[in-house]
Amino acid sequence: MDDRLMKKRLLQEITHQEIPEPMPSLWPALRRQLEPPSRRPILRLTRIGWIAAMLVLSLTLAAGTYAFVLHGDNGDPGMQQIEDDELVTFIGQSVTIDDITVTLNWAYADAHRIALNYDIEGHSPYTEGDQPGTAPLPPAPLFPGLLVDDQGHTFPMMSGSGDGETTTITMLTGASASYDPSGLEDTPAALQLHYEIRVGLEDPPESLDGSEEAASDDESTQSDLPFGMDRAVGPFVFDFSVPFYPALELTPNTTVEANGVSMTLAGVSITPSMTHAEVCASGLPEASAPWEPVAALETHDDTIALDDSDVLNDSEDRACFKLVFPAAYDGTEQRWTIVLSHFEIPPVFGEEFQAAFAEYGIAIESTDEGFWYTTSIPEDVDFEQVRAEIQRRLGQTLSGPWEMTFTVPESDR
Repeated sequence: MDDRLMKKRLLQEITHQEIPEPMPSLWPALRRQLEPPSRRPILRLTRIGWIAAMLVLSLTLAAGTYAFVLHGDNGDPGMQQIEDDELVTFIGQSVTIDDITVTLNWAYADAHRIALNYDIEGHSPYTEGDQPGTAPLPPAPLFPGLLVDDQGHTFPMMSGSGDGETTTITMLTGASASYDPSGLEDTPAALQLHYEIRVGLEDPPESLDGSEEAASDDESTQSDLPFGMDRAVGPFVFDFSVPFYPALELTPNTTVEANGVSMTLAGVSITPSMTHAEVCASGLPEASAPWEPVAALETHDDTIALDDSDVLNDSEDRACFKLVFPAAYDGTEQRWTIVLSHFEIPPVFGEEFQAAFAEYGIAIESTDEGFWYTTSIPEDVDFEQVRAEIQRRLGQTLSGPWEMTFTVPESDR
């Protein structure tokens, strides 16, 4: 499955006190004016099986800067669309604890995701006279946090990303997080939400403040701290309401065949920010491990790479998969095509796998949680080409393509 570079756009400080509420229509314009260029992350994070998921790592890019990614949220056209269409709800709530301020900028909810965007800011102990490399890391959100509604539903986290910087004036982190609303049994007009998030901090070195702060002795607090963080502050608590956008449900039942495998597009579920599709394959050859689909969604003006997939059922004669695309939908009638190019069984992580990457100067490591990640990539090496070559050498591939076209009707959302 494709490994995607994070293209998270940072949101800088906004003077919320001068903006009356509610004013959701102002946010897209503010974002376009204030966002600086994103910084390049130096870490790729992938589950054994090429899938990036469920592990937060933070790495120092330079003195006092970092980037992090937790599956997804990487160059997300669905999120961009809801901001451009002014579907996000401006919240503008700020909470300050121990000189750290978390500001919940906006929120959004539909049948496939609940999205939150916030800034974390604190006073910087770093000054122009300090030695390079001594600036502490900016504050980091301790995902997953807690998101519940007034009916007691707890929403699991889907993805999150962000990056931050420590300057001589401030420590600032811009972050976003998405949560899974699939456990809702009905379609409410709005959600009443309660959100709690803690923040990880790195203690400043002795050379900055003349004393060495002791890290927290609370093992439960330390266990979920990202790389480089010494202690936690919070929780920062927010209560707010956000409109809920239901999904448009389609049943194309389109069947195509390639390479002896029949593929049926059984259903498509579309919200303004995300599209889910169910495809069922008959005739997949037996294999030593589950086949993983590699697919893209072609809309009227964009091609969206597969963000995630799940096996819905896998019997001897039929296997069904849920495909997740962060595809933007603006409510107009369109013709879309799901192109399932091939299936993969990725290589098993081991010495041969590491050695294959090492031939190209790429170093990789694994974690106890079942993830592998790169620790260095030469600047002149195309990681995606290398990954594809190693898949051909060490993995299994079943080629298609299977192309399934369907009509998305007009919707007032």
